[in-house]
Amino acid sequence: MRKAFGLWLLSGCLPPWDLPEPGDSLDSLADSTTESGLDTDEVELALVGRFTVPEDAEVPGTVAARLVPAVGVTDGLLFSDEAWLHDTLLLVEPGDDREVSFVMDAAVPPADHLLTVDGGTFAVYRWELWADANEDQIVDPGEALIGSSVLTLLAYAVEGAIPSQLADIGVIPGWNVVSTVDGSPGSAEPLLLGESAFTMAANLAPVVRPSLSCLAMDPLVSKVIGLQEPGQYLEPLLFPFHAANISDETSFDLLGFDTPPLTLPFENEVVQGATLDVVVFEDANDDLVPDNDTLFAVSNDGVEERQLTWYKPLNFDAAYLPEVLGIRMGWSVTGNGGAGLPPVISWDEGVVLTTQ
Repeated sequence: MRKAFGLWLLSGCLPPWDLPEPGDSLDSLADSTTESGLDTDEVELALVGRFTVPEDAEVPGTVAARLVPAVGVTDGLLFSDEAWLHDTLLLVEPGDDREVSFVMDAAVPPADHLLTVDGGTFAVYRWELWADANEDQIVDPGEALIGSSVLTLLAYAVEGAIPSQLADIGVIPGWNVVSTVDGSPGSAEPLLLGESAFTMAANLAPVVRPSLSCLAMDPLVSKVIGLQEPGQYLEPLLFPFHAANISDETSFDLLGFDTPPLTLPFENEVVQGATLDVVVFEDANDDLVPDNDTLFAVSNDGVEERQLTWYKPLNFDAAYLPEVLGIRMGWSVTGNGGAGLPPVISWDEGVVLTTQ
């Protein structure tokens, strides 16, 4: 199992949740499910989900979907590495609005999915989309993550055993969709099997970035344009662009925004990222280092301070960060806050370079 990356479903003051003992029976759960209106003889045993892929997303053609249970809580929800239910493989394109169906063989979750706290018994799930290149329905290393419903979770509550924290937001016996706000439960709606749906956006699909517009405050003459960590201008460029010589130009476009450099300022087991400045200088000795060269301009040292941010989650535990940070996967233009700019700036606005 793996630890959720900062996501809380319930208040941090709650004691740790315990899994039920092996062999716990679901007979009582089936009885309470029937009493709560979910007659297992009448419902279609399927959980229906819908997702939307942004128009400007870069999505591989074949995508798989799975429903994953939470298996405990330490400093946040712990989700299993193994899926409970899968949908068939989908051919997905940007702009698609698609539906998936997770078919069950019972109207209640398995006993080993049930969590307990303060006398309450329930199960929690998220669902995930990824590019299943080898079609084995397993998230293999290197396969692109497409989306995760970390802000819209699925919960099953047992009648007579609903914790007050969930009952207060509208959770009822049976299946519910729980919307979270800042990692805590915000509201809940009942979900009828096979009749209604829980939705998500493909928030992990990388955006397709066109060229980046660069505007200089003064005319530039340069041989090298690149990206560098803020304040590290005397170090080798992390991401150089071998641009044509710029002569007396105040605007130009950077092309080829794809993947970041191999070495990133920030990378761990769940996320890789970087916040970089655009720098322009004349590379007198062709070493791609502005060591003894004149640094002509930089994007993060002027009135309109702007940077480029790269963000990519390496597993689904980091999937909530795009919503928190307000960014898309891959490259974004951001302000550093020093000039009062919003944290995320339209890519079409580009960056402004201030002459040194």
